[in-house]
Amino acid sequence: MSSIYIIHGWTTKEQSEKLWQPLIQLLERSGLRVKFLRVPGLLAPLDEVWQLQNYVDWLEKEIEEGKAILLGHSFGGQIAIRFTAQHPDRVERLILLGNSSIRDRRLLKRIKRAAFFTLAKLGKPFVKIDPLRRLFYKSIREVDYLEAPPLLRKTMANVLREEILADLERIKPPTLIIWGKRDKTVPVNHAYLESEKIKNSSLAVIEDGRHSPQFTHTIQVADLIADFLKQE
Repeated sequence: MSSIYIIHGWTTKEQSEKLWQPLIQLLERSGLRVKFLRVPGLLAPLDEVWQLQNYVDWLEKEIEEGKAILLGHSFGGQIAIRFTAQHPDRVERLILLGNSSIRDRRLLKRIKRAAFFTLAKLGKPFVKIDPLRRLFYKSIREVDYLEAPPLLRKTMANVLREEILADLERIKPPTLIIWGKRDKTVPVNHAYLESEKIKNSSLAVIEDGRHSPQFTHTIQVADLIADFLKQE
């Protein structure tokens, strides 16, 4: 069995790695080798602005020779999808947890996204007023952008402009999609669309799960992964 590489989501909080430990321990107890990757710019240093492709190239260097099992959460799933589409020969299986790979087409989300890019580019005098700036970014669920240093803000803006809907149909390895039904960050309808686009995939929706079921429903997620990896 190949090693499982965990690619975490968009967070700069050091304690986030500790949150993964219960799941990692359960997977290791079942006999799996697990490697937690610290994503550059988030839990590892980054000294230049990156595009999504830079993250794909970084991942290629991180995994060992042969095939790997990729487990990507949120932004980590976006990286894993693009990598798998480009390097199908390097991926044995793919596990996606609430990944951010598809733009939300709902009207309110489109308005918020347009406001985000417009204000980020043109509205600097307005957003320099901290209370107003925080209120605005909180309203569009981009507090991560507000709290990031300038280099990481530019990287985040680059990544948010990427959509990898077309990549889904290019994914060939068996894929497990796990989603929280109450996910407010990436709505569960994205899970159903991904399951439809990725032909060799299975979908597990956790009824009362949110955006990070690996932290709140750890045993259930570990069991789903273990059962998936046992399948021929």
